[in-house]
Amino acid sequence: MFDYDYTEAKHFTRKEDKENSFFEWCKAVGIDQSDFPFEAVSGRFYKNKPVIFKVVSWGSYMASSGQWIIFIAYRFNAMKHTVQYHWSSGRDGKITGESKKSEWIGG
Repeated sequence: MFDYDYTEAKHFTRKEDKENSFFEWCKAVGIDQSDFPFEAVSGRFYKNKPVIFKVVSWGSYMASSGQWIIFIAYRFNAMKHTVQYHWSSGRDGKITGESKKSEWIGG
């Protein structure tokens, strides 16, 4: 069985509801929202348009080791480029340590 608790931005109809939910969750798990904005401008361009990563999901899941992982996933749809930041979760449900970053393109 896979244990998880996550939210997808596409389940919200209004942008402000997505952002408010995301920022409230960040506050609850100890993530500084100034470090992880809802939209992140990369400074790069793709087909003459700025590359802007948007949060597509956030939450937590249990890894195969039994440790809970807290994550934020950003995506730039035009390139199918996903960037995920993740942390270990402490017993209090808040992040511990520094974030780790995973990236993949395609799919």
